Amino acid sequence: MKQADASERSRCTEGAAPSGVSGMPQRMIVCTNTTPAQFAERLHGMSPQYANRPVVDGTGIDGAFDFSVTYSTVRAVQAAIHRGDGEAGDGEPDSTEPSGVTTLFEALEKQTGLKVVTEKRRCRC
Repeated sequence: MKQADASERSRCTEGAAPSGVSGMPQRMIVCTNTTPAQFAERLHGMSPQYANRPVVDGTGIDGAFDFSVTYSTVRAVQAAIHRGDGEAGDGEPDSTEPSGVTTLFEALEKQTGLKVVTEKRRCRC
């Protein structure tokens, strides 16, 4: 992540990325002049298969950044798990790197330093 040029419009796009290791399908999110709070708001719309719940920014980081994240599709991760690569005892993906796939959440942590944590919160209904 690098500090953004404030004159740029804030935006994030999501689309296909060049094939990775073993030709596994990959996706890429590219954000320009985006705060962690803006990214959290947009993540569900960009990758609903991974971010299938509301995402809340809990970083406390101020400022906007330019960054990109490349990750494997859910289907590629599921195929790796089916083959027996990187499955934790609870059936959730563990580190899937040996198979050449990386979940969105692994990619966020490794490529940007942002960690996604699932937790229950009270509804502000």
